Amino acid sequence: MILIDSTIHGRSTLHTDNAKKFNHGKGFVIGHQWTNIVLLLHDMIIPLPPIPFYIRRYCRENGLGYRTENAAVVEYIQNMDLEQYVGPHRSHEVVVADSGYDDRKIQNAIVQKKWSFVIALKKNRGVRSVKTHETTPISRGWTQVESFFKNHRRVKWVTVRVSSSTPNKKRMEFRIRKIIAYLRYVGQAPIDLFRIQKKERKRPALYNC
Repeated sequence: MILIDSTIHGRSTLHTDNAKKFNHGKGFVIGHQWTNIVLLLHDMIIPLPPIPFYIRRYCRENGLGYRTENAAVVEYIQNMDLEQYVGPHRSHEVVVADSGYDDRKIQNAIVQKKWSFVIALKKNRGVRSVKTHETTPISRGWTQVESFFKNHRRVKWVTVRVSSSTPNKKRMEFRIRKIIAYLRYVGQAPIDLFRIQKKERKRPALYNC
């Protein structure tokens, strides 16, 4: 499994190069952004070279070409030679996981490698059922993922229990619904689409594929 996650390194002074205001999930922070790549192989964790992020001003002052974080991730995936880390392997056994990169260019870069991915989807991403995909032109029949699950209420919830890593925390329980569907603009193969909710609290659903 290849884990991708962005990390903020807080600024050390008020005047520092390549610092920017970022929205990092729990509010805005000012600092340097890195995209970390970690390879999980059985019980081994192998950190791979991270991806630095340079703001536009820093690129102009240092003669660098500016690129967005997502564009950098796409280039990293396309150029990754996984065989040098794990040796010969089957492409379909490789899984790329991150909750914050619902970007079809990243997803297509993963598909072109013949890898799988686990990514949280925005609720307005277009999906359609296998039956609709087989009987409808490619430009029609797409539904937002939130509405898609509302239209398939007959799909049963399955309870999943996750053990805690510390003795002080209780075991977490989730409800999961799974539907096989097609994700718009991404490959030609059906995906496993999940809707996940915590059982003990009513929280917004998380859509994954």
